[in-house]
Amino acid sequence: MARKYIAVEYDSETQQNMKQWCEVNGLDLACGYNGEQRDPNDFDFHTTVFYSINEADPKQSNGKHKLDRYRAVPTGFKLLGENEDIPVLQLAEEGYIKHLREHFKRLGLRDRWDNYIPHMSLSYSRTKVDFNGMALPSFPLYFDKLVVRDIEE
Repeated sequence: MARKYIAVEYDSETQQNMKQWCEVNGLDLACGYNGEQRDPNDFDFHTTVFYSINEADPKQSNGKHKLDRYRAVPTGFKLLGENEDIPVLQLAEEGYIKHLREHFKRLGLRDRWDNYIPHMSLSYSRTKVDFNGMALPSFPLYFDKLVVRDIEE
């Protein structure tokens, strides 16, 4: 057994729409989570469902698993991360993401984050973003894949 990272990935249309939306709003997609430079087209819009602190059997094999298409509903913006420097799009707490969280909790996973806030990261450039005047995306956000992998630290 291993600690697990579990996330949902957004479909290709949502990925493309979000890349354009971020560009229009001046959000830098050319930076990876650890600060490495990368092709902005490689930015992967996802929502982490679990980042476990314990080893448990999630009863789901590692890999990408096809899901039915589910909608995530944006509700606002926030700065998250240990230094509150990662801009995110907050998501409604109800829906299939909540269902997934509850499912993996029942299987014994405990999350690294005490206060889980469903969200989609918008950039990893680690700069404070002013959300004043920024409108929520006007297009729907759909995810259709479940990602499960071991955490190797």
